[in-house]
Amino acid sequence: MTSTLNQKNDILEQIFTQLKKHFSAKDQKTLQLFINSVYRDVSIADLTQISQKNLNGLTVSLWREVLIRKGDVAKIRVFNPDVEQDEWQSAHTIITVVCRNIPFVIDTLKLVLNELNIKLHRVFYCEMGGERSKSGKLLSLNAESADELVLYFEIDHTSAIEDREKIEKRIESALLDVNLVVDDFGALSSLVRKALKQSKSDKFSSQIEDIEERSRPF
Repeated sequence: MTSTLNQKNDILEQIFTQLKKHFSAKDQKTLQLFINSVYRDVSIADLTQISQKNLNGLTVSLWREVLIRKGDVAKIRVFNPDVEQDEWQSAHTIITVVCRNIPFVIDTLKLVLNELNIKLHRVFYCEMGGERSKSGKLLSLNAESADELVLYFEIDHTSAIEDREKIEKRIESALLDVNLVVDDFGALSSLVRKALKQSKSDKFSSQIEDIEERSRPF
């Protein structure tokens, strides 16, 4: 166990060491926290299947997506990594998503891919949070916060840009629906509780308790 943990720490330290020269001294702390957050729950088996060079490029791709995000709109990218443009490559098409950390997101994306008959090869995600400027630029990360979700999916390779655009639009639509459901739930359950409590009949007491239990924050 200790050996595996040390091996993982060595890989993450190599990513940081090779990327930090491109960051100011001030931003290097944020970069290191970002790397540790992104790969925190990724297994050593998954990490070792990706070359160090591709891990570096993958990290830069995720960093670029996280760096700017305006409002609560999900940021979605479906692409085939290119060595010249992205500084890494993969045999698979990649999906990255940066969005609000709310329930149902991961399962919803898996359902979308299943409906499109697309095989999922690898997935990892992390929760993170931090301070952003008014323009949406990431200023710092906070290890104690978790209001954003960063997702990485590897799927069957798609050569046609039209197919990738279709996937992106389906994910965007599905996430909008998830946002609506989550945002409406609190208000709707509050109205239902209020309506039930207006009744003087004891026969509603069990329903009230049940709804109060279900209406607790996710």
